[in-house]
Amino acid sequence: MKKFLLKIKIAVSQLPKTILFLLVSRFLISFTRFMVFPFLAIYLNTHTDLSITQIGFLIGLSPLASTIFGLIGGKIVDRFESRYVYMLSLFVNAIVLPGYILFSDFYTLSSVAVISGISWNLYNTCSQTVISLNTPKKQLVEVFSYSYWMFNLGGTIGPLTGALLASMHIEVLAFFIFSMVLTILAFLTPLLISKYNSKLNKKMAKSNTSIRSKVTNGML
Repeated sequence: MKKFLLKIKIAVSQLPKTILFLLVSRFLISFTRFMVFPFLAIYLNTHTDLSITQIGFLIGLSPLASTIFGLIGGKIVDRFESRYVYMLSLFVNAIVLPGYILFSDFYTLSSVAVISGISWNLYNTCSQTVISLNTPKKQLVEVFSYSYWMFNLGGTIGPLTGALLASMHIEVLAFFIFSMVLTILAFLTPLLISKYNSKLNKKMAKSNTSIRSKVTNGML
């Protein structure tokens, strides 16, 4: 066990600070997101007058919007500097997330779900792009594996924490925690994600594209 932890420590210490920030962000976002969304249907059913059909539609609307927007999301990320699109996606989600508890109108909540879905698509696309731009080719598969592992770790712990908050009847707190985490990470983004518009990084990104596609296909 000690050898395994030592191996992890050595591997992590060799990663650029940008990648470490993205991995920690990946965990925190996954943790807080899974702390909220598994209980969103229950919350809407308890605190609004929406029908079960409407609630089901709202739950599915966000991933649907994310999937459809994915057809052009990559082009937007390629056109603008990824770290700022990454930061914007976090800010937008931080702003619209409290809408689930502030509004009860079906159409307003539908707008919240659509905006949230689009923002999550941009976040995922930017996260993959920034990792590709800042990771040496020989470490790319390993780093994407770490990213996938951090996502799953957050997805495991998040629902347990959400269930604990729900049992204490303070599940609303989860929404504000999620929003606060996104805001903090958004502010840290321009400080911890370096500007990568140099020819060297662009060349590295092109060479990493095929590997990134193979690793992230069906993963993120």
